[in-house]
Amino acid sequence: MVNEATNERDDELPIEKLSTYDAVDRVVHHPPRADGRLPGIPTPLIGRDDDIVAIGKLFAMPTTRLVSLVGTGGIGKTRLALAVTEMLRGDCRDGVRWVGLDGVPDSERALAALLGVLGIPEAADDESLAQVCAVLATMELLLVLDNCEQVSGLAATLAELLVRCPGVRIVAGIDPLQRLSRIFDA
Repeated sequence: MVNEATNERDDELPIEKLSTYDAVDRVVHHPPRADGRLPGIPTPLIGRDDDIVAIGKLFAMPTTRLVSLVGTGGIGKTRLALAVTEMLRGDCRDGVRWVGLDGVPDSERALAALLGVLGIPEAADDESLAQVCAVLATMELLLVLDNCEQVSGLAATLAELLVRCPGVRIVAGIDPLQRLSRIFDA
């Protein structure tokens, strides 16, 4: 739809210029296109309008590089992350990449998964971070990391990635109860 006052298309406006209703409408009524990179959306997102807008406003600030979606399993972190990616997809020159980390035990394997998503052959384990950073250093990209809580050493790796890759932003889904159970089971 074209805004007659500004002659801009609503679907091309950055999220901070949209009203809450319009931002939510963009996400709910325009699901992600089938580009092979994001999981499909099985159901409409209901009752998370304020969360979607709040996350959009966080990422509208240039200083926001990492947003963690924290909650217990089944609460809808993954579904919320999908809605956020749809909303922000046009704001990232190099798009969005989804990295599912279910079953990934450590940061080296997480980096290998990221290399796979980027379509890059895996390097030796001790060179994975350097290889990922070399690729991402000039990109403007939103990385969505799902199931981060089980990946040992991931926080330090993400911190290094954010320092070395200024155009990368991250949405991370974390289940604190799963993380606690890993600590106490060890």
